[in-house]
Amino acid sequence: MVEFMAEVGQELHLTVKPSTPTSGKRKSSSRLSLFHSTARKSRASAGDLNLPTPNGALTSLTDGSSSDLHDTPMRAKLEKRQHRIFEFFVTERNYVEILRYLCLSAYPQVIDENQPGGPVLPRQEADFVFGKLGAIYELHDRLQPQFNELENNWSLSESCLGNVLQLSLLTEMDRVSI
Repeated sequence: MVEFMAEVGQELHLTVKPSTPTSGKRKSSSRLSLFHSTARKSRASAGDLNLPTPNGALTSLTDGSSSDLHDTPMRAKLEKRQHRIFEFFVTERNYVEILRYLCLSAYPQVIDENQPGGPVLPRQEADFVFGKLGAIYELHDRLQPQFNELENNWSLSESCLGNVLQLSLLTEMDRVSI
């Protein structure tokens, strides 16, 4: 498990701890704990907080367009919204990696006839088990760069996840999931 602990204006210290049963409950929230804990401690300076992005750069929590939201209930709602959306981005990246592994590594190993003992499953059964994973992986892999761009250029008051997940994708999502 990786924890980020810092206050605004201080250096960021990285602590790597082995995952334990008690720390497992905190995995999903620990990725953004820097944002969450600092925003709670110091609302006045939350706008100066920089968050790490997937490419290693730092991104500001806000931009100049949301300075009028400073210390307002609307700002608090927008920060909670951002936190949930950034958790979605992390979850989506993990999902794409799992799909990539299943499609590019696990499936070929399951049907490999040249391994000792033959294939783990006959081709027809493997196709049934793995179903439409290839199409699902391709769709999510194609969306990933758009999610990364939205995350890297996030504006607290103006960014919208719906701009990526448009109505035109619903038909394709239905096609690959049914």
